[in-house]
Order: sequence, then C-alpha cells, then structure tokens
Amino acid sequence: QGMLRAIRLFDTGRAVRFSTYATWHVRSYILRAVRDKLHVVRLPQNLQRDMSDIRKARYRYTVENQGHSPSPHDLADMLEWPTQRVEKALDGLAHESAVSLDESRGAPASDGQQALHHRVPSVRHGSAASENALYQQQLRATLGQAMSKRDPRRVQLLRLRYGLEDGQEWSFPQLGSRFNMTARVAKGMVHQELNFLRRQRTEVLQQFVES
Repeated sequence: QGMLRAIRLFDTGRAVRFSTYATWHVRSYILRAVRDKLHVVRLPQNLQRDMSDIRKARYRYTVENQGHSPSPHDLADMLEWPTQRVEKALDGLAHESAVSLDESRGAPASDGQQALHHRVPSVRHGSAASENALYQQQLRATLGQAMSKRDPRRVQLLRLRYGLEDGQEWSFPQLGSRFNMTARVAKGMVHQELNFLRRQRTEVLQQFVES
C-alpha cells in the first residue's frame, strides 16, 4: 500500500526523486505493519497511541518526582484523560511482551555471550544507510517487474528521469537528447508511464506491499 500510495500522490513537478518520495511511504506502512504484528492480538491504532503517550508521561512523572511511580490518577491529571482511558492503556502495557536489551544471549559455556544491546546495529556504523540502500533495491526490483511488459525504451526513460538507473535524475531536455526526441515528447511519455503505474494492481506490487 505504501508503494501504491506514493505512485498515486507523486507530483512530477516537484524537485524530488520518485525513489526518495516512495521510500518515505513504504517505510511508513512497514512500520505500521510491524506495530500491528507486535502483539499476539492486534491492538487498535488509538490504543497503541495511548500506550505510547502513557509511557512518555510515566517516564516524565518519575523523573520529576525523584523516582516515584505515578498512579493512574496522576497520569490522568497529567494527560487530562478520563481515568478509565488511562487504565485501559496501562492494561495494554502490562500485557505486552518485552525483552530487556540487557538480557544475555549465547551459550553459557561460550566466551561469546553478549547482551542484546551489543547486537543492535548503530546508526553511526551505517545501518541507516544500509536500510535506505535496501529500500532503493526493493523499489528498483519491484518497479522493474511491474513494468516488465512495457516498452523497454519507455521503461529506461522513466528510470533515468527519477534516478533509478544511475542515481542521477535526468532532465527532460537531457532525456530528449539521449532518445532523439523533444523534451516535450519525453515528458509526455514519462507521464504516461506514471499513469500506467497508478492504474495497475499487479501481483508483484501486492506481494511487495504486503510483505
């Protein structure tokens, strides 16, 4: 759904790559799917938001009150919520599964036993760049399969326009010069291919957005 939404909303007049624009939507839907699958029983979105707000409020209260834990009434006063709403969110927090990052993993007899937080990749070590590279790779592969039956010349035109070929966005005059056509014709062909992507509902795209 993230890919389809990006295709539907993308404005070709913006000074932004389609791959960059689509990445945000795809990541958003993936994170939402992860939150939905985090619990054995799927929790409503509004309850998940309440649980997140309760966590923040509980932490803030503890810091401001020298380590004392807040009561449901204290949290209700902080958030200006009904007590029943607070208790429902607290009940959700009490029943969610959690694993401490300080918990050790590995065979007890081995020298390689480590806490989980040592295995979490750091953004400073390039994990964010690796994640973006993975999104870009998935985007290229998915669009390539979705357009496998289209005119190869038009496909390359679209890929060059949005930086999916060599990482550089080509202008319409550059495309016209490359393919021996006017910039206006090149722009029209790109728009036609984008409209094709907006209309189609291929199995390949469905598998991608549901994974």
